[in-house]
Amino acid sequence: MAAGPATNAGPPRSPESVSQSEPLGAERIDEIEFNPVKASSGGPGPRQIIFVVLGVLLTLVLLGVLWFVFTARSVHVNVTPDADTVEFESSRLQFALGERYLTLPGEATVRASLPGYYPLEERVTVDQRANQVFDFALQKKPGFLTIEFDRDVRAPRIEVGETVFDGLRAELEPGEYELSIVAPRFAPYRQAIEIEGREVEQTLSVSLVPDWADVTFESMPAGADIVVDGEVLGTTPGTVEILAGAHDVRLQAEGYKEWRRPLRAIANEPQRYDGIVLEKADGLLSIASTPSAASVSVDGRYRGQTPLDLRLPPSRTYSISVSRSGFETVTRRVAVRDDRDVALNLSLDARFGDVVFDLKPASARVFLDGVEQALVDDTLSLTAVKQSLEIRAPGYVSQTREITPNPAYAQTVTAQLVTLEDAREAALKRTLKTGDGQTLVLMRPFPFQMGSSRRERGRRSNEVLREVPELPEFYISTLEVTNARFKAFRADHKSGFVYKQSLDEPDAPVVNVSVADAIAYCNWLSKKDGLEPAYTITKDGWQRSGNSGYRLPSEAEWAFAARYAGRVNPTRYPWGKEMPPPPDTGNFADRAAIGLTALTLKKYSDGFPGTAPVGTFDESPAGLFDIAGNAAEWTHTPYAAGVAAGGPEGSGTFYVIRGSSWMHSDLSELRLAFRDFGDEGRPDVGFRIARDLEEPEL
Repeated sequence: MAAGPATNAGPPRSPESVSQSEPLGAERIDEIEFNPVKASSGGPGPRQIIFVVLGVLLTLVLLGVLWFVFTARSVHVNVTPDADTVEFESSRLQFALGERYLTLPGEATVRASLPGYYPLEERVTVDQRANQVFDFALQKKPGFLTIEFDRDVRAPRIEVGETVFDGLRAELEPGEYELSIVAPRFAPYRQAIEIEGREVEQTLSVSLVPDWADVTFESMPAGADIVVDGEVLGTTPGTVEILAGAHDVRLQAEGYKEWRRPLRAIANEPQRYDGIVLEKADGLLSIASTPSAASVSVDGRYRGQTPLDLRLPPSRTYSISVSRSGFETVTRRVAVRDDRDVALNLSLDARFGDVVFDLKPASARVFLDGVEQALVDDTLSLTAVKQSLEIRAPGYVSQTREITPNPAYAQTVTAQLVTLEDAREAALKRTLKTGDGQTLVLMRPFPFQMGSSRRERGRRSNEVLREVPELPEFYISTLEVTNARFKAFRADHKSGFVYKQSLDEPDAPVVNVSVADAIAYCNWLSKKDGLEPAYTITKDGWQRSGNSGYRLPSEAEWAFAARYAGRVNPTRYPWGKEMPPPPDTGNFADRAAIGLTALTLKKYSDGFPGTAPVGTFDESPAGLFDIAGNAAEWTHTPYAAGVAAGGPEGSGTFYVIRGSSWMHSDLSELRLAFRDFGDEGRPDVGFRIARDLEEPEL
């Protein structure tokens, strides 16, 4: 409502109430009271509200459609071949537009199906790109192939690719294959085929080519068996199927000779054999003799030995001759017929010849086939065939004689048997050779004394005098084992130096070896030469095994070989009974060793300050070198101070060392009875090898 004139707006104001800002003479506007208009008591109706809500919803829908149109992507799905059904299922909003789909980016599933094909179900990802296309190919299901034959085929083997049929129908994946059929009595069949798949049934008719020929036989008389490769296939006249190839064909009929031909059959090419006339069978002649193994001749032609069955043409008479060495020949005439067998059993009369024996010793006896023969006036009458006679006598080696007695004259057998001891002696090997060229000589011990008497000058308390009974025969090497030979076993061994004097020359004796080192070398050499090792080595030590391989000598064997072998009487020193040693006796601590050893032989010179090449000095009467000097030698006898020999081999802590060395000069040490001991290597101790005797075969 519009306000009225200012003059009616309210009571007059005093001049004091007029604002000082108003200009004088201006029209005054009076205040009036404001009364607000009150709202009507009636609001909008329901129809108005619905229109408002619909308007809001429509706006939201339009906004959503606009958002979907701008954010969705177009997708096209191609399926080859055309499927009956194609489904595109997304986890988000989508619309189908003919063959296209409008969907938001994200994961989706494509499904398609078509009879004869495996169902398709694939996961795809719709990304931000526009107009995406997904191509899929349906996979064919397998098809089925059935093989039909136009004739009876037994046990065919049908293969399509790598598939072997179980029967005549098989399920196969679609594709191209080679069909292979192998059946007995038919030629192999091969054909390229294509399997359509899609569960389609395919049938293939196959005509196999026979791998045989029809062969017809006619014979006179008829009824003969037709035998091919040992199998009866029919009778004449008749036609039989024979596989292609080479065959042995026979016609057989009782009472007739066998008709036999080689035949080559060609597949599907018939053959005929007409007018075959079978000959009457030969007669059977059986010949036996006493004794057997006699030679048989028919009409002068050798036919074999008795017992013998012969087939001879019938209706003839034959001259049969039966002979054997040492027997009279028998001749008979025999008629042979085709309708019966003839048996001839002959007894041959022996022919004898005299054998005179001149035998020594008189106790000798003659044996034939293990049976003693009784001689009459030193004569024996024997069948005139080759005989093997054995001549025996107690304590002697038997002899064998081969002789063929002659009925025309007597023969003499002379034999002088050798005693077992003489034969053994003759068979013994006096020397042996190792594979690496060492020579061992035979020692034949007799009872002797080992040690020294109390009166002997230089005697030591451990040289107790004792009797040694007869030792078994043995072999011992003529030379000490050299550095070169030991290094073939243990390449890194060093014999060392003494005050710049080398002990390691190849042909010098190996030193600085323990008794265990020497035993290990013996076992190694035994195996190298194909012998069973003489020692069994364990973590606790070693012991003799009883085998005949190489070994160390025992103390008693060393003492016999050094002091008694080859000598009439034992000596105190290797060279005799007195000191000093003669020139060139051995390698001792001489003038050349001054400064290397505490004591030296000042009037003796051997030219070697340390070890010398083995075999440099004269050999002993037994043929052994360096028994005196060069290197002292290990034995495998345990050391005991109060006796001349210790306990069992392998049982001691220390072992006996025998012989003098290049470091010895004292009269006590140079004696053959001198005994030392140890267990570890020393610069003056080496070894030589020994071996048990192998009894000769007599």
